[in-house]
Amino acid sequence: MKEELLPIRIAIFASGQGTNAREIIRYFHEGAHFVLGRRVEVSLIVCNKPGAGVLSIAAASGVPAILIEREKFFRGSHYLEEFLSRNISFIVLAGFYGRSLRN
Repeated sequence: MKEELLPIRIAIFASGQGTNAREIIRYFHEGAHFVLGRRVEVSLIVCNKPGAGVLSIAAASGVPAILIEREKFFRGSHYLEEFLSRNISFIVLAGFYGRSLRN
């Protein structure tokens, strides 16, 4: 019996309409795409703009989303537990405007 490897779980950081994130989600949800012999799952959307279109795309796709706050982002590891609890392996920047976190 062949043992199935755990999937690679990615978090997509996005701030805008979510067109890049939507295509990444579609790519991995529609087909059996493997990396290093493992399935890839989009497990989390991370956004820093309330009302951004990517949040609607996440909801429609059934992908959990979190809104990050500027202060928490720059002070400590407030979001680390969220990533660890979801076994996130990689972060993908897909139209994420980190610059707005600095203002």
